[in-house]
Formats: sequence, structure tokens, C-alpha cells
Amino acid sequence: MARLRDAAVTSAVAALSLVVVAVACALVLYMWLISSSWAASPSPSSVSESMKVEASALVKSSDSVLAIDLYVRNTGSSDLLIDAMYVSGGGLSAPVKCHLLEQRLISPGGVARITGYPSAELQPGVYLVKVVSRGGVEATAKVRLTAPALASKVFVAAQSNTVGNELTSEDDAARYEVWVSQEGSYYKVHFRVWAKPGVTIRYVRAELLDRDLEHPDWVGNNPWEWTTPYTWPDWAGAWWYPVKDEEFPVTVVISIARG
Repeated sequence: MARLRDAAVTSAVAALSLVVVAVACALVLYMWLISSSWAASPSPSSVSESMKVEASALVKSSDSVLAIDLYVRNTGSSDLLIDAMYVSGGGLSAPVKCHLLEQRLISPGGVARITGYPSAELQPGVYLVKVVSRGGVEATAKVRLTAPALASKVFVAAQSNTVGNELTSEDDAARYEVWVSQEGSYYKVHFRVWAKPGVTIRYVRAELLDRDLEHPDWVGNNPWEWTTPYTWPDWAGAWWYPVKDEEFPVTVVISIARG
């Protein structure tokens, strides 16, 4: 009898073990399916945010391309904030960032013009231009440059950007400075472009825009151009006057071409 009881206990333990193993396998399979489903499901932002480029255009100055316009439609169900633009292809070794005049908020179904100023000189050719939203959504378009593009910097200056608090930037060709001085009830907006040692700059263009991104009617020589080649330690620059208090902050776009 003892042997029979032992055999019965052994069979019960074996059956129980099989049940435990089956439950464990089912649990593992369930967890794998759930995790796969989560991985495959798009994030809420990718579902609600989408856009496409409907058209493109070139902003030209004389014989050069100054900026690239992309007309972007929000095809998603939530607002899009466009805050970046890049140019690639055309023989470039790395994407070139474009400076935006402003970040643009596009409501669902809406279309906005996004203007980008290339930060490096570009030769004529076909390029891929990409706009990116704050949420990481992208849209691209092929754009043909029919003329060389200038290298540009964009500065947004307030009344507080006086001497000692200038706006500065530099690249491998030049150093840029923008500052403001008060003259009675109005302001002067100054700028300078210093050539780097060993670099010849043959062309400089500077443009002043008010807080609404329009040209102040009473400010002359806008845009300003310099066409005499120069190199270190020389600089090119000027100032605009009169700029009114209510026009601040102002935007200064400086574009150059090497000699």
C-alpha cells in the first residue's frame, strides 16, 4: 500500500508541475504580445501631428539666392510649431541649417510660409529641404537653386543690446556684431562684419525688419549692400536710423559671399 500511495503522490506532483509550466508559458507569451503591441502602436503625437510641403520658392537678391520659402500645410489634428529647417544633398558633406525669421504655429488644415536663410553658401543644384516641428514631425521637398545661395545670420535685437551687450556670432568666414544705441527719442541699430584672417569677403548684405517683420518706412538704405572685397583686419558695416521704440525687437539679417 505504501508503494501505491507514493506512486499516486508522484503522479499528482507531476501533473501540478505541468500546470505550473503551462501557466508560466502562457504568462510569458501574454507579456510578449502586450509589449509588441505597445512597440508597434504609434505615439499620440505621431498620430495627431503630420504635415506636407505644398510648394516652394526662392527669395533672391541680385544674382544670388537669399532664402528658401516652403509652403507647409498642417495635415494633422493638432497645432504644429515649425522651428527648424535644414538643407541636404547637392554634394554637401553634412546638412546645412537654415535660420528662420520666426517660428510658425500652424493650426490643423492651415498653410504657412516658412522662410529659411541658409547658414552656409550653397552652389546651384538640387537640394532636399526639410522642415521640422517642435514635436519632431518632418516634411521634405526637393528645391532647385538656380543661383548660388548666400551664407546668412539672423539676429533679434532689443533696446537693451547696447555696447557691452552686443549680439555676436561667427563662422569660418567672419565675425558678426549687432548692437543698439539711443539717439534722443529714437534708436540706431548698428552692425559690423569682420573678415577672418585669410578670408576675402566680396559681398555683404544687411537688412532691418521691425517686430512685424516689415521694413520701417522711414529708415533708408535698407537693405544695405557692400560690394568691395576686403579681408582681415578690415570690416564692413553701417547703422540704421531712426528706429522707433515700438518697432522693437528688430530683426537684422546679414548675408555674405566670399571672394
